[in-house]
Amino acid sequence: MKGTCYFCKKEFEKSSMLRHILSCKSMKEYFSKLSDEEGIKEKEVFILSVYPKYDSSLYWLYVSVDTKATLRDIDKFLRDFWLECCGHLSQFKIDGEIYDVNPRGWLDEPFFFGPKPKSMNYKLENVITENMKFDYEYDFGSTTHLELKVLKRQLLPQKKKIVVLAQNIAPIYYCDNCQGKAEYFCYECGEFLCENCVKQHLYHDEMIEKIANGIANSPRNGVCGYGFQDMSSMIEKYLPTE
Repeated sequence: MKGTCYFCKKEFEKSSMLRHILSCKSMKEYFSKLSDEEGIKEKEVFILSVYPKYDSSLYWLYVSVDTKATLRDIDKFLRDFWLECCGHLSQFKIDGEIYDVNPRGWLDEPFFFGPKPKSMNYKLENVITENMKFDYEYDFGSTTHLELKVLKRQLLPQKKKIVVLAQNIAPIYYCDNCQGKAEYFCYECGEFLCENCVKQHLYHDEMIEKIANGIANSPRNGVCGYGFQDMSSMIEKYLPTE
C-alpha cells in the first residue's frame, strides 16, 4: 500500500518511505525554516513506524517524536489520530513490562495475577531504544493491536512533541456483496454495503450507518462505532504546519 509524505506530497510504497523521509528536500526545508525563522533549537527525536500488528500493509504511519515525550503522549496521539471512540482502556507492552493508562485499576481486580503494571508517565528515552519493537493495545473488548518500531534517533528542530511525517493512502471500501462503492456499514455483520444492497439488508436497520462523511483512515474502522465521524480537527494538530 502506497502512502503520502506530508512534506513534499509525493507517494511512495511503505518499503521506500523511510528512505525518502530521511532525504526529503521539502522536509529538510521545513525544519530548517523552524530553526532559522522561529529559533527552534534541535532536540533528540525518535522516528517511529506505527502499524496494525496483524496487518501492517493497509494502514501505517511514520512519526517523529520528542525523546522526552511520555508514553502517555503517545497514547493520546494514537487515540486522537487513529482510535478513540468511547474512552476505552489501553496499554503498552515494552520489553516485558506493561505500561497501563490506569495501572491501579488492575490491582483492584480480585483475580489479578502477573507483573505489576506501570504508569504511562515514563519518558520515551527511558524505556525505548533504536531498533526496538513494542506493542500497544486499545480497548480490551474489541481490541485494536498496534506495533511500533523505533527506526532511528536523530536531531531535529521540532516544535511539536509529535509530528506525522507520512501516512498510508486511505483505502477505498467496496460493497461486500457486489463490489460496488460502499455507502453504508452494518455493525451487526461487519459488512460494507452499497446503495442497492443495503435495501436487502434492512433487517439490521438499527445497526446500519450511512458513511456520508467518508471513512477515517484508521485500522479501527467499523469497530465500536469508530470510523464515520469527522476526525480532521484531531488529526491536523499532529501534521506539519506552514
